[in-house]
Amino acid sequence: MTIGQTSKTDAPTIGNNCFIYAGAIVIGNIKISDSTVIGAGAVVTSDTQENTVVAGVPARMINTKADYTRS
Repeated sequence: MTIGQTSKTDAPTIGNNCFIYAGAIVIGNIKISDSTVIGAGAVVTSDTQENTVVAGVPARMINTKADYTRS
């Protein structure tokens, strides 16, 4: 996993209860919202929404964690 910045002032902000899997790259002045799952090898360069699963290059939302809950 790589978490990086492009200058001294634009590091990512990572929320609570996030999972970032192997090989993922999170870079720039972005916000990873609470309860986000970032898939292996994803390249995240934009903000994420709460309770989502993102993956791909570039990363995009592929699911919401609400889809996994049962009544």
